[in-house]
Amino acid sequence: MRFSAIHKTSTYLMALAAWGSVTLGAEPDPLLLLAIPLLLVSWWLEPPRVRPETMARWTVVWNVATVALFVLTVMSILSGEPAVPAGIRFLGFLLVNKLCNRRASKDYQQIYVITFLLLVAATTVNTELTYAVCFTAYVVFATWALILFHLRREMEDNYLLKHSDDASSEKVEVTRILNSRRIVGGAFLAGTSLVSLGIFLGSALLFVFFPRVGFGMFFNQGRRGLSLAGFSDGVRLGGHGLIKDNPAVVMRVEVPPGPLRGKHAPAQHWRGVAFDRYADGRWSRSSDAWPTHLVLRDDRGYLFLRDQRWPVSLPELRARSEAATRLRIYLEPLDSSALFAPGRPVAFQAQKPYTLRGMPVLRSGLNDEVQIPHSAGLIYTAFSELQPVRDTELVSAPDIAANDPRYAPYLQLPPELPARVKALGRQLTDGLSGPLAKARAVESYLARFPYTRNMDTDERDEPLDHFLFVRKKGHCEYFASAMAILLRAGGVPTRSVNGFYGGEWNEYGNYIAVRSGDAHSWVEVYIDGHGWVPFDPTPADGRDEMGSGSGGWRAKLRRWFDTLRLKWFKWVIEYDLSRQLSVFRGLREWLSLKALRATRAQLWRTPRQWLAAHTWDLAIFIGVVGGVIALIIWRRRRRKRPTGGPAPRRRQSNVGAAAIALYTRTLDRLARRGHIKAPQATPREFARALRNLGVPGALAFGELTEVYLGARFGEIDTGGPELTRLADAVRDVGVARPPSPGAGTAARAS
Repeated sequence: MRFSAIHKTSTYLMALAAWGSVTLGAEPDPLLLLAIPLLLVSWWLEPPRVRPETMARWTVVWNVATVALFVLTVMSILSGEPAVPAGIRFLGFLLVNKLCNRRASKDYQQIYVITFLLLVAATTVNTELTYAVCFTAYVVFATWALILFHLRREMEDNYLLKHSDDASSEKVEVTRILNSRRIVGGAFLAGTSLVSLGIFLGSALLFVFFPRVGFGMFFNQGRRGLSLAGFSDGVRLGGHGLIKDNPAVVMRVEVPPGPLRGKHAPAQHWRGVAFDRYADGRWSRSSDAWPTHLVLRDDRGYLFLRDQRWPVSLPELRARSEAATRLRIYLEPLDSSALFAPGRPVAFQAQKPYTLRGMPVLRSGLNDEVQIPHSAGLIYTAFSELQPVRDTELVSAPDIAANDPRYAPYLQLPPELPARVKALGRQLTDGLSGPLAKARAVESYLARFPYTRNMDTDERDEPLDHFLFVRKKGHCEYFASAMAILLRAGGVPTRSVNGFYGGEWNEYGNYIAVRSGDAHSWVEVYIDGHGWVPFDPTPADGRDEMGSGSGGWRAKLRRWFDTLRLKWFKWVIEYDLSRQLSVFRGLREWLSLKALRATRAQLWRTPRQWLAAHTWDLAIFIGVVGGVIALIIWRRRRRKRPTGGPAPRRRQSNVGAAAIALYTRTLDRLARRGHIKAPQATPREFARALRNLGVPGALAFGELTEVYLGARFGEIDTGGPELTRLADAVRDVGVARPPSPGAGTAARAS
């Protein structure tokens, strides 16, 4: 590839890497996305495709637009828009402006400055793994572009043709040099890439070991929460249409060794929010709902939940938390600030960036909810008791007194609820004793309804009435709402719960990935002596339709990338002093003698186990890599194959080297014979001076000079025989002294 083309390509790759760092995040600016076609069109906006006078006329328009956009940006910031997104938008316009008006070296220099500013600004708006990819690419492409830019500027500024006859000078025509294919090549690009990646790895080590002070010390970073179709901080029945599966991961849970690990582990209900009031097809919280019982006093920053059955002391809660299952949860930003946990949560522990004076920052919670406001994702630990309550323990529980005011919020029925819905609830529960029997009776009745994600409900009907008597099929929110209302009609306190069910086991990171499509609703029934007990009336085929992890290569690749995304979040975005200390402790343990022995023993077992589990994956990878290598070899051999045209590239390189060596030897020979080339004289000027002085062999030396220039700065078209003839012709150049004693001096001065 020609030098100018390589420089231009590396500049555009550098610009695209910076552009991608600000547009490949979770919430890209739509204006930046719309400007991508103009960014690509700018590739062709240069001479000779566009005349210089045309570009000059458009420069005025670009300048006016730049000033106007700058004023609008300042006004938008003063009116309350965040400064970083507005600044990124302005930098994006400047980048497009400079790419469309590339003329001289200073334009390229300004492009590099703008791309660097975009890359820095992207750190505040893109916390995804895509930033790491764009940053790595930018490091490589910037190395190419800056080195080539320096070479190009030296060519344009320092190559001058000086005419001794009239002492005038003018810029050299560097087009031939810029179009040369011999200045830089694949070895240059590969070498500079290795150097830049080495610098990148060194910077990564500095990042790991440099003392941390915490990212939130300087400013508060935030991302817009995800809005999920199946989960929200409030439930509205009716008018959903088709709820689609969404594989976006909203929560990653690291589980200890045990029954929760593996693809075939039992699915869990990840409880988040609960609602007690139902009216007009909506679930919400009422002011009469039971508050969450919390204990905040603990020197380790734990948040304990009191059991609603009876008061529990702090030492007992601490003992239960130590016996419970410890789950490390990485929560993406949602539209809700609720914490999620499976089973019966006993305690929570939030990471210090989300605490104030060592204790979690809380909102008031109702219905056993625990909420911590977060805008950039949340890392916390949940301690849960996962063993479900068996029916044998619940069968003897008595009914709740209907006139007990404590349970009124969970027995509430809206006045607009059709009478036949209430009658159905009483019909299903009449004659049954105890909340367990009534709950199982309602579950059995709802089991006859099929599951569907498509709910086109007539908004003139009450949603539950339409579901139970007209549509007779629905999704989880309808099943859960129907069970809660029918049990309330039978005198059983209930509440609707929103969260997630199941998840996908990630074998690469050993964690459970809970996805948006796993959003789910179920019911909690209050049973005296046992508290709130979960019941799930949704048919089994509608609870986890996405499965627990496909074995296809696309699903495996998606899980592998999700593992990288989690590691990026853990070790880059949320890397703080506590995590740095854990790295040092792990390194110390790994270097201990006992760990080294265990590692050596594991090194013999791990490769065999890995090969047995990934035989087909390894075979496919080797096949793809082998095919790519074979294609590269085939293309190179085809390029070197003679076709009757010019001599092969390697042949031209050998002849060019011989021409340069012959010219150098001839210069030495002339110097010994009194004809010394002055340092400031160009090769053509020296050859012209020899001809003017009548030096013998000067004409042959002029021919050799042209061959030398072609070999050094362009494609040589001279063959070996022609070079042999020139070697014979210049052997005796300058052998006879010129008649004037100042001849050598004239050659020096030329």
